[in-house]
Amino acid sequence: MTQKVHIIPVGFDYERLFQPISQGNLEADQVYLLHSSREESNEEARRLAENMLNALERTFDTVLGIEVETEEVENIFDFETLYPDAYDRIQKEVEKGNEVWVNISSMPRTVAFAFATAANSLLVENNDY
Repeated sequence: MTQKVHIIPVGFDYERLFQPISQGNLEADQVYLLHSSREESNEEARRLAENMLNALERTFDTVLGIEVETEEVENIFDFETLYPDAYDRIQKEVEKGNEVWVNISSMPRTVAFAFATAANSLLVENNDY
């Protein structure tokens, strides 16, 4: 059975990350929330990041009833590390027969470019996708 999978790198914009699913036309069976594994030296930034992740987990799981997995990503802001990771993540889900959506609306440009370029590369390389 085909699942609708959303891969969401978590930033600091709350609404942009769940509204396409909750109020838009994009259904979801599974959500992957990706967040940085780097420890913030700024206590307030660390607390804000943890609160954002917890709020999103609650919204997707409890409010919307969607299965959620969170994963720490090392070097999430390094394009050369993130691009192959994004490529592999998307490809793995597509090869399972899943419909994949990536929400990059809340991330810095480097992360957005890595995921957008990976998705585009997969589409160009595999016309069936």
